Amino acid sequence: MFIVNIINTLTIIMSAHSKQLKPQHLPGYLSQINIRSTPDTTIKLKCRAANCLYKAGNLKNINAAIQLYNEAYNMQSYVRGENHPRTTNILLLIIKCEKDLIRLKKNKNRM
Repeated sequence: MFIVNIINTLTIIMSAHSKQLKPQHLPGYLSQINIRSTPDTTIKLKCRAANCLYKAGNLKNINAAIQLYNEAYNMQSYVRGENHPRTTNILLLIIKCEKDLIRLKKNKNRM
């Protein structure tokens, strides 16, 4: 019983590290992609990095997100075909990013 209380106390005291991917960590994150990476792994990493950039929400990051999504889309359509649901999902994410990019440009011109 005493050991359990000590373990519970230690877990409360120890601070948890953030597992959230941040734009400044993306070069290291994308460096995981190498020649031995399968296409599915590469697509997953690029889509996750693009989603992180999209959530950052400025013009530069959304343009980079669109570029990463396009690379993932090209790979996915080559591997699975253009009509596969995963390919279509990436295409919808590209469209979503482009709509936000247009909205940001419109708001920037308004100022």
